[in-house]
Amino acid sequence: MELYSNIFDRHGYAIKVFDTLRKTSQWLPSTYIPTSTRRGGTGYDKHTIFTLDDLIHLLRFVIYHNYTFFADKIMHQTKGISMGGNASVYIANHFLFTYKRDFYLQLEQQAASSTALQIISSLPTEEPPNWQQHYDSASIALYLLDIFQWLFRFIDDTESINNNYLEQLLYTNQTFFGIRGIYPPELLITLSEQADHSDYLDITISSRNGNGRSPLKTTFYNKFSKAEFAALALIRYTHNSSNLARRLKDNILTGRFHALRRNLTDKSSFCNTIASILAQLTHRGYSNHRLLRRLFQLLKDYPYLYGDASRTTQQRIRHLMHALTAENSL
Repeated sequence: MELYSNIFDRHGYAIKVFDTLRKTSQWLPSTYIPTSTRRGGTGYDKHTIFTLDDLIHLLRFVIYHNYTFFADKIMHQTKGISMGGNASVYIANHFLFTYKRDFYLQLEQQAASSTALQIISSLPTEEPPNWQQHYDSASIALYLLDIFQWLFRFIDDTESINNNYLEQLLYTNQTFFGIRGIYPPELLITLSEQADHSDYLDITISSRNGNGRSPLKTTFYNKFSKAEFAALALIRYTHNSSNLARRLKDNILTGRFHALRRNLTDKSSFCNTIASILAQLTHRGYSNHRLLRRLFQLLKDYPYLYGDASRTTQQRIRHLMHALTAENSL
C-alpha cells in the first residue's frame, strides 16, 4: 500500500478514470471534495473517481475474496492472489516493483552520501573482514548501482546481465558490503546457471559476435522445442472455425508481429518465426491469401524493418512459410 500512497501524494488527491481508453485518466487536486456519487459524465466523458481509500478498499477486497468452486465445494484461497484475475498481474507486478524500487533508492542514497568516491572495477564475491578499510561504502553503492541497472523483470521473471552479485543480494535478509538485498525471503527464487546466453520469456539473449560480449542480439525462444517439452500436446492458436470474433482471430498475426518486431533484433529469427506462425495458422484453417495480405499491410507500416525494404522481407517470409507448409504436409 505504501507504493500507492506515494503515488497519490505525488500526483493528486483523487484520480478520474474514464470508461473509454481514448481518454487519459486525470488527477484531481486536494481541493476536490469527495461525494457519495463517484460516477458521472456521459459518452466519452463517462468516468469513475477513486481516492486512495477507495483503491485500498478495492485491493483488500480482491486479495481477501479469492474463491474457487470445485467438486461441489467453494474453497477460499487464503494465501497469495488468484491466477488469472483481472487485477492479479498488476498486483503482483506492483508488489515486486516496490522491493526493487527500495533497493535502488538504498543504493542511490548511499552513493550520494560521499563526495570522495573511488573507482571500483570489481568486488570480492565474499566480504573480507576489513572491507571498510579498502572500500568506501558510497563507492560500493555507486558501483553496484551501475551493475544492477541491467536487472530486468517481467512480472515474476527476472533477467540480469553481467552481474556476479545477484546471488549475494537476492533477499532482504542478506547484506553484501553493507547493502541490503532486494526481495523478501518468503519468495522462492530459483537461479539458473550463468552462461553465454540466456532464455528469457520467449527470447534468447546472446552475443551478436559469439564472444560473450556486447553488442547483444535477441532471437526467438520456444521452450516447447526442447526435448523435455516436445511430447506435450500444444494448441497455440484457435481454429479459424471457432466461435470467436473475426477481429480477434485476425489480430493473432497482428499481435505476434508487433511483439516480435519489438523484441527480436535478429532478422533471420524474425522471418523464421513469422513464417512458422503463418504456417500454423494456415494449418488451423486460416486463409493463406488473407494472412499474406495482412502481413504486407503490417510490413508497409515499417518499410525498412531490419534495414530491408518491406517487399524483400515479405518475399523471404513467404518462401520460408511455403517450405514449412510443404514439410508439414509430408
